[in-house]
Amino acid sequence: MIDLESIQEMWKKDSHINMDNLHDESIKVPALHAKYFEIYNTVILLKKKAEQTRKNVRHERYEYFTGKADPEVYVESPFPKKVREAGTALAPSVIANYLYDLAKSYNRFYQNNPILKNKQNQTKHFRLLLCKQTKEALNIGMSLLGMQSPQRM
Repeated sequence: MIDLESIQEMWKKDSHINMDNLHDESIKVPALHAKYFEIYNTVILLKKKAEQTRKNVRHERYEYFTGKADPEVYVESPFPKKVREAGTALAPSVIANYLYDLAKSYNRFYQNNPILKNKQNQTKHFRLLLCKQTKEALNIGMSLLGMQSPQRM
């Protein structure tokens, strides 16, 4: 991606006119026009693409947090939906049951998969990230239920 400073430097070089050779300089004008018009169009297209991406992300977030997203999405990350469901039904047991299932699943995962002993950095990083996300979900869920989660087990 070309930044403004590099475009300005290119323009300083390109806009220099040799007064002794105006005929050749006038022949360069259409090429310069095409060059900077192409840069302008590229920037405009990138700007439109970024704006469309931003709109798509905002729409996806809206659907996700209002519960209108595809149910498959919540299978991957069900915690926000469970919290919303508990709030709508005024049933904190929904959160408690979810946290219990999450803790059981994590315990099973932890017993079957070495985390720090794994020699592949990418796998180790993923598993550590999974541990962190599980911890955060359990902490938030416990605080929603008015309880403190233990710092260490």
